[in-house]
Amino acid sequence: MATRKHLVPWSASTRSRRRVRPHPPETILVAGSGRGAVLEAMQSLLEKYRVVLYHRYLIGLSEAEVARILGIPRGTMKSRASRGLARLRVLLEAEGRDLP
Repeated sequence: MATRKHLVPWSASTRSRRRVRPHPPETILVAGSGRGAVLEAMQSLLEKYRVVLYHRYLIGLSEAEVARILGIPRGTMKSRASRGLARLRVLLEAEGRDLP
């Protein structure tokens, strides 16, 4: 009997693999190295993304706390954080910032 693995040429884990970045912006915000470049790039983000990233990564609040403070559902907060980080990466790469 054929299993699902044999019917699909790739597994779910293969599809969901992401390119690993050595120093993602959220790590730099917390660690402090390269922080100035990230903070400068954050100013270009829409406020809805910037506020979430500020509370989540600079202040260090939990997902639930950020959602409660901003008065938005947790899923919305997570989406905004994800999209904000993605835009932040694009901004930093476009500026040619060398992050540690």
